Amino acid sequence: MNIIERLLDVGFSEYEASVYAALIPGKKLSATEIGTISGVPRGRVYSILSSLMDKGMCFMIPGNVKRFQALPPNDAFAQLYNKKKSEYEVEKAKAFNLSNDLESIYKKEGNLKNEFDSVAIYTSMASTIKKFENT
Repeated sequence: MNIIERLLDVGFSEYEASVYAALIPGKKLSATEIGTISGVPRGRVYSILSSLMDKGMCFMIPGNVKRFQALPPNDAFAQLYNKKKSEYEVEKAKAFNLSNDLESIYKKEGNLKNEFDSVAIYTSMASTIKKFENT
């Protein structure tokens, strides 16, 4: 499995993987250079770089020509992991709280058991008549 496939496997989009792979050698590259190396259309390079910066995978070096460089992968992926873990914990807590709230409403409304909990199937006229007479 190559680097781009491995990046896709951990949640990068195809363009993010291509741009990040271009930055990995550690050179300070312009958006034009990144587009050339990665094959990502130049019009998309800036939005992809913005996304990677939001994830903490690279940073911009200001100047007449903006240049971009990858953060050290161990640092970048540790930061990405911690961010995803934190987001997961928030979503887990929201789901748990919602479940508890809905459960209390469910129990309060008397939905624990009702007359539709089971279905009887009568296969003969005699069993149908007998059930009708006993109701």
